[in-house]
Amino acid sequence: MSERRQKVLVVEENYSVQEAIKALLEDEFCVLTASTGSEALVMLQQHEDVRVVTTSTLRGQQVNGFVLAQEIRAQEIGSQHVGRKKIILVTGADGLTIPENIRARFNAIVHKPFLSALPQKIRVFLA
Repeated sequence: MSERRQKVLVVEENYSVQEAIKALLEDEFCVLTASTGSEALVMLQQHEDVRVVTTSTLRGQQVNGFVLAQEIRAQEIGSQHVGRKKIILVTGADGLTIPENIRARFNAIVHKPFLSALPQKIRVFLA
């Protein structure tokens, strides 16, 4: 009987980066992918057992990474699962200044390159 792997949703608009993150994680986790914030919200409704969401900033999209995190947190309010989903912002902008009220939506912020940092954060959240 095979062990059931925890689900991680990777939200990344750049297909090459999305595939790189998926390849980094798929040996250890069941990896789902979405290219837009809107697509991610639909996938989260279909896969309620997703425990970790990684998202980039998704610049220029109506549902960007910050709005996606806000929507996930809003859906948790009033449920038994407040804070169950861990959200990791993956960014390439080292000097990205994120106001505290927006930063609070995320459980962690990981800067690219993230070869070991991202899987380590996910393991901590799923422990």
